[in-house]
Amino acid sequence: MDRIICNNCGAEFDKSEVKCPHCGFLYAPGMEKKYMGDLEKTREKLDVVDDEARDEYKDEAKKSGKKVLIILGVVAAIILVVVGIAKLQDYLLFHEKISAEEELLWQQENFPILDKYFEEGDYDACFDIIYDKKNEDHHFWDWQHYEEFQKILDEKFESVTGGESG
Repeated sequence: MDRIICNNCGAEFDKSEVKCPHCGFLYAPGMEKKYMGDLEKTREKLDVVDDEARDEYKDEAKKSGKKVLIILGVVAAIILVVVGIAKLQDYLLFHEKISAEEELLWQQENFPILDKYFEEGDYDACFDIIYDKKNEDHHFWDWQHYEEFQKILDEKFESVTGGESG
């Protein structure tokens, strides 16, 4: 061990000491060495704290991300429900504007015309009536040839497209 003599009291002490153990006079090289050692320990602790803080931040970010995704999912579901209800309401309000009596009168007038065209094999004329914009709210599925007509349309579509769908 290296020893030095105190400049204040003349006592001998170890040069790694911060101050003279006899009079308390501060020894600058010892103080600097202790300060640098303490500083290095603090840096090491901060490195550990940084790693822990980073891990804690990642965990917190994951939790927050999950919460955000759940909230977005709930909001999206609510929006879909609201849009669905609006579409249903729109459909019910604007597609059921024909009373049962009006529908029956329309069918009595138009079904004989459809029957005539169907029996003549004029499927284009049937198509024009069924898919006419002014007739979109009428119920064609009550027409006696409706299912057979749909099959004919399907066969015609397959022959035009070569059997390929959509």
